[in-house]
Amino acid sequence: MILDWQSALDLIMTINSETGSNRLSLNKEAISDDFFKLSTRIAGGILQKFINYNIKFAISGDFLSYTNKPLKDFFYAIL
Repeated sequence: MILDWQSALDLIMTINSETGSNRLSLNKEAISDDFFKLSTRIAGGILQKFINYNIKFAISGDFLSYTNKPLKDFFYAIL
């Protein structure tokens, strides 16, 4: 589970060393709920790690339960 930027970095290094892949897709349940609370700044830190290591990253799942405008704007901006 990705809980913070360090666990994201650990996952990036593991995936890269074991598969050589630069693509990763996770179900939203594999990511801490704090990621989706933009005030925690966790999303920015985690996404910056993926950018720094040139990893294409996708999160799949049902996002209809997230109704706050800043998060919807964030999703729109990264699509």
